[in-house]
Amino acid sequence: THFLVVDNDQDINDSYKGRHAQKLAIPIVSTLFIKSCIENGQIISYQDFVITDKSSPDLFAKGKIIDDKDTSVTIDDLEPGACIFIEQSQSQDGYWELSEKIALFLHISIEQLLILLEKSGINSLGSQAYQDILRIVFTKLITIVVERVTMLEDSLKLAKTWLARMDSKYPSILFRFELGLKWESVAIKCKSTSTNQISTLKLHWYMVSIMC
Repeated sequence: THFLVVDNDQDINDSYKGRHAQKLAIPIVSTLFIKSCIENGQIISYQDFVITDKSSPDLFAKGKIIDDKDTSVTIDDLEPGACIFIEQSQSQDGYWELSEKIALFLHISIEQLLILLEKSGINSLGSQAYQDILRIVFTKLITIVVERVTMLEDSLKLAKTWLARMDSKYPSILFRFELGLKWESVAIKCKSTSTNQISTLKLHWYMVSIMC
């Protein structure tokens, strides 16, 4: 079972299934997820439909999942030159490769991202799976940060379509690898607090190492 579907206004702590799903880190989604899948004629990404228990701050206190303060990392606008670069850097399939320049534009810390993935144990899955998941996470972070940037609307649609496809190949990444309670919290963890990013030499070494 990959999901538990509940009513939007349902207290997930009121049922055994809800408490059990939280204990096992199974994604709990609203009924709108099913409706959206039917409307799209395919299984879409469930991330926008995840329901969490906001009344229990110690929900995962006994596990490894710790949520961050809900501080928005979404930006409202971006320089046209940056938008063009991000758009041109996107693959035809819809994902973005790890890019120091894009990370600088969007204040994403590549170093924090790599540390987070290393701690999650994803690098033990093999180079191909790691590369796929890195693309998924980096692409997801980009879609969160530029969600309201109108110049990138087409890129966002393409990226979300690709993410939905990859979600069927690597389901429940957020919960399986204990990255956080929601993708926004992952974005907060990977937010850069300075203009200094991972060195080009280290980035080059990293990309070579995962492709070997």
